[in-house]
Amino acid sequence: MKKLHHIGYVVEDIDDFKKSLPSMSTIAVVNDPIQHARIELLASEQGSYIELIEPASPDAFTWNFLKKKGQGPHHICYEGYSQDELNSLFLEKKMIKLRGPIPAVLFDRQVIFAMSRTKCIIEFIL
Repeated sequence: MKKLHHIGYVVEDIDDFKKSLPSMSTIAVVNDPIQHARIELLASEQGSYIELIEPASPDAFTWNFLKKKGQGPHHICYEGYSQDELNSLFLEKKMIKLRGPIPAVLFDRQVIFAMSRTKCIIEFIL
């Protein structure tokens, strides 16, 4: 089943940022050596997820985003697509594949990142 999985936020400090989020519980925390970031997955009481990404160094995928735009929403993530379905979707929607498939330590699965024509970053969990 295809569904929205989470919204990803890039933040300067996860612990400080999550203080402002009411009714959220930590599901998982990882130090991701591939993304060069500390990442925390939070869940609401209704089951919605937010991913907080704290870039650890200039090698982080999200470092430039944080430095240029500051803290805030970075991407939308979906799950339930196969790689073949994604290839068709990218052609149909004229999306640009940015990265992947790459391992996502937080989910213990592969992910692909793409950009829409409106410059929205979309992550797909395989």
